[in-house]
Amino acid sequence: MGASQVGTWRSAANVREGHLLKVPRLEGLSEVNAATMMVNPATAHCLLSHFITLESGQWIVQNGANSAVGQAVIQLARNAGLKTINFVRGRDDIDVLKQELEDLGATHVVTYDELTDKKAIKAKVKEWTNGQDIRLGLNCVGGESTTAMAGLLGSDAHLVTYGAMAKRPLSLPASLLIFKNLTSHGFWLSRWYKDNVEGQTRLVDELARTMASGKFKEPKHEIVQIKGEASEEQASSAIREVFQRIALGAVKKKVILKVEGTDE
Repeated sequence: MGASQVGTWRSAANVREGHLLKVPRLEGLSEVNAATMMVNPATAHCLLSHFITLESGQWIVQNGANSAVGQAVIQLARNAGLKTINFVRGRDDIDVLKQELEDLGATHVVTYDELTDKKAIKAKVKEWTNGQDIRLGLNCVGGESTTAMAGLLGSDAHLVTYGAMAKRPLSLPASLLIFKNLTSHGFWLSRWYKDNVEGQTRLVDELARTMASGKFKEPKHEIVQIKGEASEEQASSAIREVFQRIALGAVKKKVILKVEGTDE
C-alpha cells in the first residue's frame, strides 16, 4: 500500500520504504477491505478516536450516515459499544435504507426533515439517550441541517467537520459556544497522514484486525479485472469505460481495479 504521491498508473516502481505500508496477511481480511481501508474506514477511525475519548454506552450523532464514511462510523462505533443517531436524506425507499444501516449497527436512523421540528426531535433524542449528553457530532454536509444537528449536542461536546456536501456554510449559534462550551474542529485525512507518519502503521494494523475478525462489512463494490495478457489498448479501454459510467452517475459503489499478473 503506497502513499498517494508515488503514483497509481504504472506496472512497477522503485520507492522508498517509508512510502509503503504493509497490510498484514490475516485470515479473514478480504482483498476488498484491504484495498479500501485507507480512506473511508481510516477517516471514520480518526473521527471516533482523535477528538474525545468516549466510553461504551455513550452516544454520537452524525449526518451523511449512508455515505461510505458514515457506514464505517456506524460499524466502528458499534464495535466500541457506542450508540449512534444517524441522519440521512429522505427518499422513497427510506425504510430500505434505514434497515441497511440498522443491519450495520445503527441505533437510530432519522431523516433531515425531522430536524425542522426542533422541539420534537430534541424530545425524541432525550428519550432515546435517557437524558445523557451527546458528546460527539460528525458533519460532512454543512448548511442549516448541521446547525440543527449541533443543537442536539450536550455540554463540552465536539463537532467535527470533514466534508461539505451541501456546499453551504456551517453556522453555529453563539449560545452553543458560550453556554455549552462546544468545540468545533475540522478534519482532513491527508493532513493527518502527513502529520502522523508513525501512526499510519498502527492504524492499518488496527483496521486490518477489525476487518479480519468479521466485524466490518465490505463496502458495496464492483471489481474490474484487467487480464495480465491484455494489451495496453484493451486495459485502457476497460478503465475508460468505468470512468465514463462513473461520470454519468451510473456507478454507486466502490470500483476496484484488479490487475492480474503475467506468466513472464
